[in-house]
Amino acid sequence: MPATVMPQTPTMPISPVRRLLYGIEHATALSTGDTASQTSALTAAAFTDPAALTTAISQNTGGIRAVVTGTLDRHLVLIEHRPGASAVSAIGAGCWTIGGTATNQGIPIGWDGVDHDQALTALHHAHELGVTLYDTADVYGLGHSERLIGRLLRDVDRDQLMISSKVGYFAGTAALPYQPDQMRRQLDTTLTNLGTDHIDLYFFHSDDFGDNDAHLPAAIAQMRAFRDEGLISAIGIRAPHPFAAEWATDPGPHRASAARFLHLFTAIGPDIVTVRYNLLSPAYADHETDIFAFTRRHGVGALIKQALAQGLLLSAEHPAPLYGRGDHRSHDPLFRPAARAAIAHIVRRLRDQTGPAGLHRAVLRYALDQHPDAAVLVGFRNPTQIQQTITNLGDPLSLHELTRLHALARGARDLLHSLSLDRAAAARRPP
Repeated sequence: MPATVMPQTPTMPISPVRRLLYGIEHATALSTGDTASQTSALTAAAFTDPAALTTAISQNTGGIRAVVTGTLDRHLVLIEHRPGASAVSAIGAGCWTIGGTATNQGIPIGWDGVDHDQALTALHHAHELGVTLYDTADVYGLGHSERLIGRLLRDVDRDQLMISSKVGYFAGTAALPYQPDQMRRQLDTTLTNLGTDHIDLYFFHSDDFGDNDAHLPAAIAQMRAFRDEGLISAIGIRAPHPFAAEWATDPGPHRASAARFLHLFTAIGPDIVTVRYNLLSPAYADHETDIFAFTRRHGVGALIKQALAQGLLLSAEHPAPLYGRGDHRSHDPLFRPAARAAIAHIVRRLRDQTGPAGLHRAVLRYALDQHPDAAVLVGFRNPTQIQQTITNLGDPLSLHELTRLHALARGARDLLHSLSLDRAAAARRPP
């Protein structure tokens, strides 16, 4: 599922790379010396206007089955799509951080230090910079994140944006979040918070469907009913971190989580999968099928979260701040002093290679350039943060740069592994 690349246009101050997020059927890379007519029977058309691309994909204007949207590593990228394929900005706005502090069943799930006026300004600024994907959840700030996005949607063209939300962590007064009536109530509330009549991507946020998955069949049926009613367009699930398909049958520490994911993937049949991926993520052997190879094999979209490791990969300092009772970082092992010190050491080495201005580019491009068929969510709390993220993307990484980053990543993983971090303590928070 190769990427599409959208050239910068005067209609957007900063036009991030454009991607087909889901609904992809086939893709072919052509050398720049070729033309579509010489190498493919498909009808191709070039677009430099993001709106024209989106229209062509959604409406199949003029019988177009493939769209050449730019160059990727000196290759044109040809995408053949089935109905429903969608184009989004490569960088999406991850809106967990702007929800503010919150707890769910006594577990801290939010973020301290959020000025909601600044957060709203940042949402508008992201839109000005060309961001078209906004990801939230019913439990982010217990609805506050959704309501902030709703205020953005009042001022922009809703149809030009892709909105993602989730269900499955918040039970309200129900016994379980995945009881069908509770799912319906949560979706109704989410639509009200957002001020819209539909959600583009709707995720199963948790994999807890009760004892022996008692509520799984009904939850799947309810989610598909939402789609049939036009209330949502695509269904998503989360992948474990880490994951390789082969681990499901291999004896090892990740066997249970890999087998669990494959079971849910088969049962749910999602359109898109979200996965945590950054410089700290594990490497895989050539014979292993990681989540990106897995989604490509199954024609499913991929959405990367935590590419910045919740901001840790941008900070060379390692203070030990005191987090409030509603801030998830108070329970996250990566924010413990020893882990923060280790990651800060890695960031200083990276900054020595790239310079301060190149830090954002290196960290984000590590995810973008290696998995160009996926969109990448980035968190933010104010306009300055989203400005730095979008405007410092720069050019794709060279092979030399990527090789150096791989070496640095290996060292980072070894260093963190030596700390024996157990992230299970944070398993109940909603990433």
